[in-house]
This record gives sequence, structure tokens and C-alpha cells, in this order.
Amino acid sequence: MYRSPDSRKPAAHDAPTGLETSTSFPASDISTDSKSKASAQRALDPKWRAQRAWNDRNRHARRAHALVAQAIKKGELVRWACEECGSTVNVDAHHPIETDPEAYSKPLDGIVWLCRSDHRQRHAAMRKGGAA
Repeated sequence: MYRSPDSRKPAAHDAPTGLETSTSFPASDISTDSKSKASAQRALDPKWRAQRAWNDRNRHARRAHALVAQAIKKGELVRWACEECGSTVNVDAHHPIETDPEAYSKPLDGIVWLCRSDHRQRHAAMRKGGAA
């Protein structure tokens, strides 16, 4: 069957020209999306209330965490073994705000690599001492 040139679908390499009309979907279609439903349910779930509150209070920390995760994904930052015990399993990046209050302002510098257990212990010690 012959297709007219106007009816062809754009190929992956075709760049948008900006002349295409944008399609807007009604709000009811968006709410049926599984991600939207999940985030809406999470927003109402009291289990996530403390996490949301922390995220709202600590936007600078969330930004630093996101930049570290992005750098790891791009390969710009490489995970090392835990500096406390030498474990290479479940190693997290820790910004040492207990010794450097400006650690979040330079998110890729001065990172300490800690296994999950040692990271939790470090934060517990910080909370006990009055820091976050």
C-alpha cells in the first residue's frame, strides 16, 4: 500500500522543526498514569511524611545528593571501599558536614565513602552530638 509523504512517521534521526503542534492531554488521562498514581499515593502515605519534611528542610543536601548520584552514573565519580571497615558492598557517599559545614556547597569534593552500616552509625553519632 502506498503512503503519501505527508503521512509518514518521523524517523528517530529527524529533528523536530518546531512547527509541529503540541498535543495536550486532559488532566484525567494524566491521573491514570501509574507513576502519577504512585506519587499521589506516596504523598498521602504517612510513612513518607518525615522524608518529605526532611527533603523540604534540606534542599541544599538533596541537590548535593542528586549531583553525586549523577556523577556516579556518568562515571565521573567512582565508589571506593568503606573508609571505616574496607567493605566494598553497599558503599554510600557521605558529605562530612560534622567537620566541614560547607560540604554541601561543593558536593563532589571531600566525599567520604562509607558502607551502609558505618554511614548509619556516623549519622546516629552526629544526631547524638546535636548535628544532623
